[in-house]
Amino acid sequence: MASITLTKIAGDNVYYPDIYRSMVVGDVVTFDRFPNQITGMGSITKGIAAGELTMSVTYTAAEIASGQIAPPQSVGAADIAPVAATAVASSTATMFHEYAAGAPAEIPVIAAGSFPFKCRVVEVSGHIATVGAGASTLAIYDQAAGAGQLIATIATDVLGNVTGVVNATTVITPGALIGLFFLRSDATAAGDVMITVRPEV
Repeated sequence: MASITLTKIAGDNVYYPDIYRSMVVGDVVTFDRFPNQITGMGSITKGIAAGELTMSVTYTAAEIASGQIAPPQSVGAADIAPVAATAVASSTATMFHEYAAGAPAEIPVIAAGSFPFKCRVVEVSGHIATVGAGASTLAIYDQAAGAGQLIATIATDVLGNVTGVVNATTVITPGALIGLFFLRSDATAAGDVMITVRPEV
């Protein structure tokens, strides 16, 4: 199931039926939903559109690969007139993937043609459990074999938590060749990567 974190950033004390509770400014609530349930959270979507809530969604690797995922700002769009731009800017989704040492150097995270929605990568971080040789790196592309756009790069030559260098101008647009691929300069590196994206219209 996807993990959802809601933060109340503005507005009055409001009861949200989707989570069976009220929230005041400063409240943070975390809960789980199946991806196909997120599209039915009408009260949450209205709160995001009004600029009162922010929502972060963390999907499992299996959910990302399944193609089930819908962009958070599309939730209940037909019922909101209009959907404010803040609904896009305030919603993010987080993708998490672990990778093990060993060949091949390229790791397909989301298969070509299966990227679920248009988005911009806003942050990449990770944890290096096993370092690679020399000044090793992990590069993230939207096409296989290092083709397409270079989305971000993470150093894999130091143990521990790392922050990636993100190409902030890159927008990933679904297409026949578009997926998500890690390309290591040295395949002995192992760890995990967390990618935060903001859906784009």
